[in-house]
Amino acid sequence: MKPLSVDISNDALNIIIGLATLIIALISFGTEIGKYKTFKFLKSLSFRIPVLLIFSIVIIWSTVIKDKNNDIKNSNDIEIRDSINQKKFNESLSKTSSSYASSTSQTMAKYYLKYDSTQHKIEKAVGDSIQNVSGKNLRPFIEIYDIKSEQLLDTVNIKTFLHSSQGVAKKLNFRYCNVVRIGDALQFVNQAFKTPQLSANITSDPFYFEYKLSGDLKSNPIFYICIYGDYEDANEKIRRKPKKYSLLTIKSFNLKSYSFAALTVREYSWIYSFIIKNGIKLPKG
Repeated sequence: MKPLSVDISNDALNIIIGLATLIIALISFGTEIGKYKTFKFLKSLSFRIPVLLIFSIVIIWSTVIKDKNNDIKNSNDIEIRDSINQKKFNESLSKTSSSYASSTSQTMAKYYLKYDSTQHKIEKAVGDSIQNVSGKNLRPFIEIYDIKSEQLLDTVNIKTFLHSSQGVAKKLNFRYCNVVRIGDALQFVNQAFKTPQLSANITSDPFYFEYKLSGDLKSNPIFYICIYGDYEDANEKIRRKPKKYSLLTIKSFNLKSYSFAALTVREYSWIYSFIIKNGIKLPKG
């Protein structure tokens, strides 16, 4: 609780204390000064004693108020300092939490796991099933390696990194589209953008393509990116008609925590069906 105060500044109180001290000093020399006719009244004890008491009380009162003002100032300084420290702590905690959430989501995405915040449990997420193979002849496995974002004035610049985790791929042709969730509905942010065929081989070293998103992304920070197309195995024997492998990968990205994640089976089916129903031909997932 803040101490009560009289609305008088310490500078004004210093002046009052100074004047009161001066008057007490003059009264103390009343006998000497009273020799002069004009100040004869200063010799009278009936005048000097009450005046000394009054101005002594004024000095005590002013000192008490000054101390209370100092207590309030110190209290305010402590509150301001604590408020600044609390703000710095909250900012640090927020950054640490975002960093932890981002790291956790991306680690889980690599193992095709996802945390369902509504049911508070970890579910198995959908991988790029059409690329999964078993046996000795492993073909290239192209997937999203990372997603980065940069906030611009009215848009967000997105960099999506791809790589091949199994073998080497070549002649990658792909398109991409972005879907944003608004309540219980889905909406395209952009759709069916085609990229030039990549002449370079795709290895475990990530490469990226970038584009810009616009719209109400602040109130809808989670969007989905779907990448689909085909590619060839760079290690396959040369054929007259090279075999094409299908590419389909769908991931979510959070613009607030700067993290991407794999999708649950239910979420994957919902996004996949929405894109198909809007006339975009996707490989079978």
